[in-house]
Amino acid sequence: MKLSVLFWRIRQLNRYWKCEFSAGWSVSDQEHIRAARTFAMHGAAVQPVQKHIQTILESNSESIQVLDFGAVSGMSPQSGSSSGVLRSVQVKTMISRTASSEKWGRLLLRLAQWKSGKVNLELGSNLGIGLRYLVTGSHFQNHWISIEGDPNTASLAKKAFSDSQQVTLVTGRFSDVLPQILVENHDFGLVFIDGHHDGNATQKYADAIFGNMNSGGWMILDDIRWSPGMKTAWEQLLTRSWVDRWVDLGKMGILVVK
Repeated sequence: MKLSVLFWRIRQLNRYWKCEFSAGWSVSDQEHIRAARTFAMHGAAVQPVQKHIQTILESNSESIQVLDFGAVSGMSPQSGSSSGVLRSVQVKTMISRTASSEKWGRLLLRLAQWKSGKVNLELGSNLGIGLRYLVTGSHFQNHWISIEGDPNTASLAKKAFSDSQQVTLVTGRFSDVLPQILVENHDFGLVFIDGHHDGNATQKYADAIFGNMNSGGWMILDDIRWSPGMKTAWEQLLTRSWVDRWVDLGKMGILVVK
């Protein structure tokens, strides 16, 4: 990681657990979100997630070849190569560095308990750890569609979800597979965007998806302070006509669809 990226992210750390609401939130809704943050900070380990991680490590405890379509660098305006960038990564390193941490995962669990719908969408499955929190929080009849660009990473996630009928894992670049998913699926209750990490691309995905969401549905954006470009994308999305209200949770942001 470039030093400029590291220093920029360090300056953002004091904002990583902020809780700023736009106008329009009821007092009870604000209290509900603050309670979810408290649970995230102090809750216990989630057993389905621990089992999920163990399944992945048992499947592959060494390194895998990852075809990365995401942003090249936190400070780079470029999106990943259209053909992907191949790199070797230890699975343990992926779990510790790129998967949802326990605290943020528990927050996702609580948000899914509250707002997930019959059909929900995730962009960026990775190893499926964040998705496991979301599924754990969802009603057992709720369904999740999750997209992962790298075939090897997706394969590990699929093994860990082999026991679940609630998840459909789709492998492919977001720009390639998302249009067909949007043709086939409507009325998403909850959308979690956690991949690519390019500001311009993030705005395009959000603008493409919102029309397929329920009125009052929640779009959660992860890593809104991962780079200046992602922070700008978040600030730009706040001004969209389809956004009814929002909450800035520091690392994550939530947009409520009109």
